[in-house]
Parts: sequence; C-alpha cells; structure tokens
Amino acid sequence: MENEIKELVQAVQKLHNPEKGCPADKVRSLSDVINKLQQEVKEVVSAFEKKDFENLKEEIGDVLLNIIHISEIAKREKLFDLSSSLIETKNKLIRRHPHVWGDRKCKTPEEAEAIWQEMKQKEKLGLI
Repeated sequence: MENEIKELVQAVQKLHNPEKGCPADKVRSLSDVINKLQQEVKEVVSAFEKKDFENLKEEIGDVLLNIIHISEIAKREKLFDLSSSLIETKNKLIRRHPHVWGDRKCKTPEEAEAIWQEMKQKEKLGLI
C-alpha cells in the first residue's frame, strides 16, 4: 500500500508540475478542489447506503485523490504540505489513544470514545 500511495502522490505532483503538468490542474484553486471533495464525499455516502462496495472503493479513491490535490495546491501556495499534515494527524491519533500507546486502561468502545473526547478537549485548552 505504501508504494501505491507514493505513486498516486507522484502522479498528482506531475499534474501540478509548472512546466509539464496539466493546464487545468495547474490553475485549480483550493476552493475548486474542496468543492469537488464535498461532491465526492456525498458519492461515498451514497455508495455505502446502496451497499455498492465496488463503487465505494472507487469513490474512496476519488476522495483520496482530491485530498492529495488539495495538499499539492496548499504546497504551491506555501501553506503546508502533505507530509506535515500526515505527521500532525499521526501524532494526534497517538495522543488521543493513550490506552493504546500509553499506560491508560480502556475496555469498552464507550470508554475509548470518552478518552478521545477528553484528550481532544485537553488539546483545545493547550494542556497537551
């Protein structure tokens, strides 16, 4: 899977290449792609509700594609890059699961959700 994601990122980077990229992709704005992402998420929900898992697989790929487009545009605009977003997300996941990566005990899904919400609140308050 790691190679597939890397290859998809490289393909999107090629589309956004200033010299040799796609004329349409090179001028896309964050707003354009975020609107497209919203449409794709609706298609994910629709495929799931219909239990059309072959289509769900395709739509999840489209969501991922648009997220990578967003990260490339953000990089072009010097806002952030995909790596920094992934690192922050991984760190957040670890912080919010001290029952997995730490000493905290948790036995039920409800306890896990409560811990998630507690850690999220502590983050907002700047306590962690």
